[in-house]
Amino acid sequence: EQFAMHDLIVADLMHEFPKAKFVTLYRASLLDQYISKKIAELTNVWKLGDKPAAEYKPQGFELDLQDFDAFKQRMQDFYQQLPEIENQEQLVSLTYEDLTTNAQTIFETKVFPFLGLAPVTIETEFKKMNKKTHEQTITNYSEVKDRLESKDYCLAV
Repeated sequence: EQFAMHDLIVADLMHEFPKAKFVTLYRASLLDQYISKKIAELTNVWKLGDKPAAEYKPQGFELDLQDFDAFKQRMQDFYQQLPEIENQEQLVSLTYEDLTTNAQTIFETKVFPFLGLAPVTIETEFKKMNKKTHEQTITNYSEVKDRLESKDYCLAV
């Protein structure tokens, strides 16, 4: 959605910068991505620091299956329109899930070698904001549970 907001097309970037290296960072779980987006819209907090951590209280919400399916389709369409990068030495793909559980290892084994950089210690002030389960976050979870569990809501980039 960020590319569309800024009228960016990956193919144009690749044309203008044919030797550029690309890091694709994505969230494999479309459901978790959707939940994060909805909570950010409801709280107007897009990262910790927008409000003091003590004041941040993620809200639950009712999941609208049509809205979620439309979001899922937009994300899948976006990733499908990405042009193939023929030279795989120009591309590394990382998931949010891997980075949040093992950032140092991911950087040491993928990012630093890819960019030709010496390893350094990774530090960030970013923290996982919503630690609640799907059941705790989606107020109508019992109504949508069967549908959510029956579909594949993960991206494979």
